[in-house]
Amino acid sequence: DCRFEPSCSSNDLVMMTSTDGSRWSSMRRIPLAPVGAGFDYAVPGLGIDQNTAGSTAHLGLAFYYYPANCFNDCNLSVGFASSLDGGASWRPTMRLAGPFPADWTAAGNNSVGDYITVSFSGGKALPIFAVPAVPGSSYLNEAMYTMAGGLPVGTS
Repeated sequence: DCRFEPSCSSNDLVMMTSTDGSRWSSMRRIPLAPVGAGFDYAVPGLGIDQNTAGSTAHLGLAFYYYPANCFNDCNLSVGFASSLDGGASWRPTMRLAGPFPADWTAAGNNSVGDYITVSFSGGKALPIFAVPAVPGSSYLNEAMYTMAGGLPVGTS
């Protein structure tokens, strides 16, 4: 959603919450970087630690991002952010991979497929994401990755 950016110049990730699936909170921007920082965010993968809930839910958010207003020859990165309070506040973003040329990805054309998610095990977040390497002569070279041992939620 671009409504939080000046002149709607790039996309932020946003969230809404509900306790019953019928009534929803207002839309909030997930502060992955300051407004106007010049990043476009896309394809989020959100995980929730099943041992937490409500206002103390532990969330892990993996996503792809690239410089705003990039239409050709864009370089993508994979980022991660976490929350210990159900998304009311977020710990600083960390880059997990990249930057890499978007045309190395399976979807190409400055986009990626929906190859991203976050799972939890033992209280640690396990972001799972695709990262390409230099393509071969007639094939792509893309693999799935995660973080060995997981990431502690709430750390930067």
